[in-house]
Amino acid sequence: MSSLNPKIKDYLLEIGPGRWAHCLYLRRRYNIQTSNIAESINSAVKEAREQPILKLLDELRKTFQNWFLQISKLAASIFYPVTTWAHKEMKDKLEKENYKEVEQLQTNTFNVKYNKKTFFVDLEKKTCTCRQFDLDEISCSHVIA
Repeated sequence: MSSLNPKIKDYLLEIGPGRWAHCLYLRRRYNIQTSNIAESINSAVKEAREQPILKLLDELRKTFQNWFLQISKLAASIFYPVTTWAHKEMKDKLEKENYKEVEQLQTNTFNVKYNKKTFFVDLEKKTCTCRQFDLDEISCSHVIA
C-alpha cells in the first residue's frame, strides 16, 4: 500500500489497527460491511438532483419513505433473533458440519473433535479455539455441534 501512496502507511499506523483490522476491532461488526450512505442516496435520486430544490426534497422524501417501508416489511417477516445473513450462515454450518464428536467438559465447556483436530468451546465466554465465534460473534460449526 505504501508504494501507492506513502501517506497511507503513516495514516493507518496513526489511527491504530483497531480501526481497520477486523480481529482487533472492539465492537460488534457481524462481518457486515456497509457502503457510504451519501453514495446510496446520490444514486437513488440521480435524476432528481437536476430538478428544483422542492422537487429534489420531494423525491428524497419519497425515496426514504419507500426504503423504510421495505425495511419494516422485511423486519416484520423475520421470526428469528439474528439477521437473515447470520441465520443463513448458521443454517449452512449446521447442515454441512453434522458429524463431529462432542465431549462435554463442564457445564458450558466442550471439546469438539473434527478432522483430527480438537476445538475448545466455551459457551459462557462465547469463545472457540477456531476464533471464528470470537470474531464474528456468530456460532461457528463447532459451537453448533
